[in-house]
Amino acid sequence: MPAYPPIVIPEAVEVARIYQDNLAQKGTKVVPDTEGEDVQCRTSSGAGKFEAMKKIPLEIFLEIAFYLLPLDILFLSRVSKHLRATLLSRTSRRIWIAARQNVFPLLPECPEFISEPEYAHVLFEWVCEACLSPSAPNLFFSVPVRLCDLCCSANLRRGCTRGVDPPMPALYELLPAVALDQMWDLSDCGRTNYPENYYYDCRYEPRTEPEQSHSDMFYRPEFIALRTQFSEVLGSNDAAAIQRFIDAHRALTVRRINFALAVEKWYGDFENMRINAVAEKLEQISHSYAELPSRVEVSRLIFTEQDWEVLLPKLRAAIENQPSREVERRALKRMYYDFVHEEGDIAQVKRTLPCFADAMRMRCMRSFEARIDTLGLRITKEEFNAISTDILAEAAPYRAEIRHILNSELPDQIRLSDLAPPNDGGFGALEMPFVLFKCYGPFPDTSDPAPCLHIFSHIGMLEHWQDVHRDEMWSRASARAALDLCDAWINPLLLAAIGLPRDATMTAVEERVRSGHAHCSCGVEILPEAAGKKPELMLSGIILHLTDMSVHQSDPPYPTIEFKPLDRSSASIGSE
Repeated sequence: MPAYPPIVIPEAVEVARIYQDNLAQKGTKVVPDTEGEDVQCRTSSGAGKFEAMKKIPLEIFLEIAFYLLPLDILFLSRVSKHLRATLLSRTSRRIWIAARQNVFPLLPECPEFISEPEYAHVLFEWVCEACLSPSAPNLFFSVPVRLCDLCCSANLRRGCTRGVDPPMPALYELLPAVALDQMWDLSDCGRTNYPENYYYDCRYEPRTEPEQSHSDMFYRPEFIALRTQFSEVLGSNDAAAIQRFIDAHRALTVRRINFALAVEKWYGDFENMRINAVAEKLEQISHSYAELPSRVEVSRLIFTEQDWEVLLPKLRAAIENQPSREVERRALKRMYYDFVHEEGDIAQVKRTLPCFADAMRMRCMRSFEARIDTLGLRITKEEFNAISTDILAEAAPYRAEIRHILNSELPDQIRLSDLAPPNDGGFGALEMPFVLFKCYGPFPDTSDPAPCLHIFSHIGMLEHWQDVHRDEMWSRASARAALDLCDAWINPLLLAAIGLPRDATMTAVEERVRSGHAHCSCGVEILPEAAGKKPELMLSGIILHLTDMSVHQSDPPYPTIEFKPLDRSSASIGSE
């Protein structure tokens, strides 16, 4: 449990209860441990075997424990009160250190602000610290805390929304920020968007300063407690005490951030080692890692020869029992997205190509689908390259069709407005800078029926659908006008903030907001994680920031936004 317990919400507790009930039906039951808390264990016919351990002399038992892994020690500490008292005592710290050193690659050293058992628990057990859900993929090691998705929303808040009064800019460097794009999940952490790239980026640059601001995300319970402490210190008017408080917490924040970065690097190293181990074994049986179905997960920490004797036949069966049509269709999909992500003179045009599901409706791609479905034949790279110009040509009607659908979604007072710029296709209303749309496509790779509800311009919607909803065909239900933002008063506010004239078009606005890192005059960098990487998100991010009354007042002076150069020039919008 972190030093500041997380906020518990009833909805998350109910979801966790349902999840545990489902596990119980599948052969996993939840039993009370010796301290009355719930822990996971598998039902088996081996119940009571640990009774024999009570007869083992303590010295021999401790020698055995030196060869175990941290998760093994955690499980043993829950077998009985005697083992709990033994393994969780300070005198057993050397056992935990030995267990941690048995993990390869080597874990970072345990810092002073977290105990060895807590280190192992947060790292290796997927239990939410708030609602006790057994499925909590979001790990924030700078706190440290592990949370499920629902509890993240209750426990993480952006600093600028906390209503700090009086202003305390130093506060935001007195505890580590947590970033939503740094939620560590062994299933997909650090992966690139390219289907064939399985490896993790393990760069690690220690910090010497916190480098944080009020626009960052913070762990809410700790933020509230620290804000109270800092207010009391400020109220003392003791300059020396205030400086000591700031220096001590800043130094601790840097250590916590660097520890979190070191663990993130370990995660990447571990995953790359696991992937390499599986890939090498698959090569020995004439297969490759790329052939594994996406549903197959291999997540053991260490592979013994006994493990491989069980695992390899299962992996071979998973590969060889796939229908040939599924294998070839997945290979075709990889080739299509290789083509979409190629750099070059037409890279901007490719941003608005159809997603794969819609691309399969194009004549040039249907011919490949027929060969796969009827004959199970593989499409070669040379054959695909031969139709690349056909893909670009046949995508133009697709874009026109979607723009027609989006245009028809607008109310008459906007669609027929005199403010609409002239447009040869009759879609001038889409070029008005305040016309935005909500995406109603389902979340990808999940059974969750809820729509994603991200907000885009008509240009961004095309890019978003291609990138995120790859297996969903576009329909009239895919997007709707964001009427709460389709308001003409936003137009002058947005254009003045980004330095464009009142008659600017949506294309000009998109070019401008994608031109660099967006820094508002209030001191906030807007969506730093999206700049240059997810450029379609920038426009809505800027609008939502400008209209946030908790950050900006409704009276002049209005905020302005400066765009600092990107590290790479990949944020241009698509064009015909």
